[in-house]
Amino acid sequence: MDWKFITVVLTAILLASLPSASEAMKGRLSSYRMSHDSKLAGKEEINGRTGHHLVFTPKEAARESGTTMDLWIDAEHWLTLKEVLDQGEARMEYEVGTLVEGIEPAMDLFRLDLPEGVEVIDQ
Repeated sequence: MDWKFITVVLTAILLASLPSASEAMKGRLSSYRMSHDSKLAGKEEINGRTGHHLVFTPKEAARESGTTMDLWIDAEHWLTLKEVLDQGEARMEYEVGTLVEGIEPAMDLFRLDLPEGVEVIDQ
């Protein structure tokens, strides 16, 4: 299963249901700024797309347990191109390999095949 592609498609579908991708991103960035100091590190190319590189460091009160975040936002579509989260020894990296525009994915692409015996809780 190509998780990068599925993540990109899910992100695109999620953001398409919001008023606009830029408004969704502004809300996300605003919530980050509540707990982190932020700075614009410049523009960088991520897999052929121009991204604004933002760096978020935990504010002084949360520095010991906080997460440092690097975020690259697509200059055209306001989608996350790359994200790196560091918390102590743990690191999570997410990067969009290819951004496919103007597609309508088949809904069976999102079928979840669970192992036998898994309890599904609908919330």
